[in-house]
Amino acid sequence: MRGRQVDRHLVMRIVDALLAALLVTFVVTSRWLVDFDLNAADGFYQRVGQKTDNIVIIGIDQKTVDKYGKLSSWLRRGLAKGIDVLNEGADRPAVIGVDGLISGNNPSDVEGDKMLVEACARLGNVVMACAVDPDNAPDVEGDPYAPWNQILPLGLPYAALNSVVDVGHINDVEDMDGITRHDLLYVNTAERGQIKSLSRVLYERYCDYKGVAAKEPPVTIGNGVFYLPFTATSYYTGINFADLLEGKVAAEKYKDKIVIIGICLPGSDDNFATAITRPSFMYGTEVHANAIEAYAKGFFPREAADFPQVFVLFVVAYCAEFCFRVANMRKSVCLWLGLCAAWLALCKIFYASGTILHVTWIPLALSILFVGAIVTNYALARMGMENLLLAMGRFLDANVAADIAHGKESLQVGGETMNVAVLFVDIRGFTSMSEEIGDPQKVVSILNQYLTLTTKCVMDCKGTVDKFIGDCTMAYWKADDYGDEAVLLAVKAAALMVKEGAALNESISRQYKRQVAFGIGVNWGSAVVGKIGSEARMDYTVIGDTVNTAARLEENAPGGHVYVSKVVADMLKDKANFVLAGDIQMKGKAEPMTIFAFRSFKNGKGGQSIG
Repeated sequence: MRGRQVDRHLVMRIVDALLAALLVTFVVTSRWLVDFDLNAADGFYQRVGQKTDNIVIIGIDQKTVDKYGKLSSWLRRGLAKGIDVLNEGADRPAVIGVDGLISGNNPSDVEGDKMLVEACARLGNVVMACAVDPDNAPDVEGDPYAPWNQILPLGLPYAALNSVVDVGHINDVEDMDGITRHDLLYVNTAERGQIKSLSRVLYERYCDYKGVAAKEPPVTIGNGVFYLPFTATSYYTGINFADLLEGKVAAEKYKDKIVIIGICLPGSDDNFATAITRPSFMYGTEVHANAIEAYAKGFFPREAADFPQVFVLFVVAYCAEFCFRVANMRKSVCLWLGLCAAWLALCKIFYASGTILHVTWIPLALSILFVGAIVTNYALARMGMENLLLAMGRFLDANVAADIAHGKESLQVGGETMNVAVLFVDIRGFTSMSEEIGDPQKVVSILNQYLTLTTKCVMDCKGTVDKFIGDCTMAYWKADDYGDEAVLLAVKAAALMVKEGAALNESISRQYKRQVAFGIGVNWGSAVVGKIGSEARMDYTVIGDTVNTAARLEENAPGGHVYVSKVVADMLKDKANFVLAGDIQMKGKAEPMTIFAFRSFKNGKGGQSIG
């Protein structure tokens, strides 16, 4: 039987762990937490690195606009002049990229169009921007990269310019949360097939200039999209286009370097929230610069497939849940922190080798399971403690039960002296009735009925049942709890026992043709209350002469009577009626003791009377 119980318990733990692992796997991988996972990955993986000095951004910034006015009125002539300034003499850039679409002829400035073509044709080191229009591409819910699977219409520079320059697309790609953490190696066009990005074309042209082989491009996810490991939060150092046109930019600033001319205006359409800068923005020219840096380093990590990670997540969650439920707090904390740290370290190792794992899945799942285990174990412990206290309360005093529940530190032998009201009640005639009945089961049944009655009367009057001694019940009321009212409560309990005992006696008499009754004694005085005994075995009880006297009063009380000491009668003389029962020589007493018998409460107080 025990083996079956153990097996059943083990099966329940396995099922519990499976259900918990399934639930937490569903929650952690749900779309509700995608943004959280992406944000955490940005902070964990994207780190500012050492950038090279071979990329120079010349910004068309606010100073340039303030000086020359709207771009449409001067841009083509300005670009022509700027390119000439850059290419003047031997100290010229390796390649010049223009991060802005110059499309269509300008009928109002034919000369400007011509000047730009001539400037670009002189050395052939200019790469102009082109772009596709993804607006009409079909959207796929949950897939922000869907448009890049399509063949899209291409917007090129005007024909004369297009014939003398290289082109690279400047389209950007954003994830579902609007953050740029990927780039486009190429776009698919109907006019010219795959068009490489401006950053890739600039990088390859720079390698040609330097006479070195370009590193292999990243492997994309099939549509030109690849994860971009950013290097710097900013590449723009304040070199503006107006200063270039005025000859204020020294040639050594851009000699043999990659120059990118682009908009550097806060609030323009060419600002992007990126994985390394958000919530701040980065100029589009700086995104290109980061991409060029990535091409030069040749490090392109790829996101691992979700399915294997989901499987690992489920297995780890299952094992962790199984362990959290059986391990103590210290082991659970160590397991939780250890597994989280191990996963983060594993993410770093995989990232260094080129694979991106979901950084939050395992730690988040473990944290949910850990907290859940703590809450569940605490609730179960509380329920178990309450059940234990309830069960112990049937055998022990509530104080002792509470001490045991709170640990051994409070279970020290000792007591304190205080005033208490002590009550003893015994069943007169019970021994002879037991002998006549003979059947032990019936005797115990009758005894339990009487003891149930005495216990109920004590508890109804706020007392504590100390112990049962055969057919005798001992109870007490501490002055620390009730003051002098403890005496009144004890006498109330005694009167209640006499009254309700009479009704029970009639029932027993009809069954067994025997009469029994309660003899009760009540005393008040000083006694030691506490844990009495030894460290190995103790009892929470009341000891002292006050207790012994209460027991002697009960021994001398006839059935149906309540005997009290003179001190009790004096304390309750305004609340109860007593009659002198006489001076009785009690066992253990040198002198006879004056005893009073309780008769009734005055003015209905207590509600009971005897005789």
